[in-house]
Amino acid sequence: MINKKLGIIGYGSMGSMLLNGFADSNMIKPSDIMVSTRTKEKLINLKNNRITICSSNAELTQKCDLIFICVKPLEVKNILDEILKELNQDKHIISIAGSLTISNIEKIYSGKISRVLPTLISEVKAGVTLICHNSQVLSADKEILERLLNTMSNVKEIPESEFELVSDLTSYAPGLIASIFREYVNSAALHTSMSKKEITGIVTQTLAGTVKLFCEKNFDFDTTIKRVATKGGATEAGVRVLEDKLPEVFNAMFNQTLERQEARKQKIDEQFPD
Repeated sequence: MINKKLGIIGYGSMGSMLLNGFADSNMIKPSDIMVSTRTKEKLINLKNNRITICSSNAELTQKCDLIFICVKPLEVKNILDEILKELNQDKHIISIAGSLTISNIEKIYSGKISRVLPTLISEVKAGVTLICHNSQVLSADKEILERLLNTMSNVKEIPESEFELVSDLTSYAPGLIASIFREYVNSAALHTSMSKKEITGIVTQTLAGTVKLFCEKNFDFDTTIKRVATKGGATEAGVRVLEDKLPEVFNAMFNQTLERQEARKQKIDEQFPD
């Protein structure tokens, strides 16, 4: 059990996921968790009534040791300005805002800062959460934060310079994967009388089974293809089409996501002048 007060500013998709995950983790007492949000109506259905609802972000910061900032990237600057008077060197700021660098936050607060990129599939205790820290975060601080996050997913510390690319493989990936297989289902529907709902059910069950091969039988991509795609068969023909067409699609996808992240980063940088 972690003997710290933990606060979450913002109760959107990621903030609510983290709050509920921490409350269910048995790693921290729900009574040691606090939350504040601009839209108080969102808290009506708060699952655990032992969690403290703070009247302001400043109140939460004053009472908590770990402060998770779970708002949109362009809103973080206002939050930091709002809570600055309550910050001291013992407080640990954890930002989940994409494209917001630690160096930007350090222009306002010189204490402990971590950057975390959670993933939607932490709701089912799966996936990878990315993390990095500034030099003020000590080994003991890292251990506490990783113990908390490990209750929901695997934690991987990487250089901050890799966050944008690796986010396509973790945080953004559920949406990207869902988009890929939506198109897979749509194309299949052109060749059958089955409904899209029926096709989707078959595909999702096949996906689940394929993931079990990867995780439980240690199959890799090449091994799986080799086992299924017999020489001269239909699967081999399909694989060849994908190998021919998909590299261009995925390169374009990465270019677009990275360009969008860079544009957002530039907007955020303008909020944090030297």
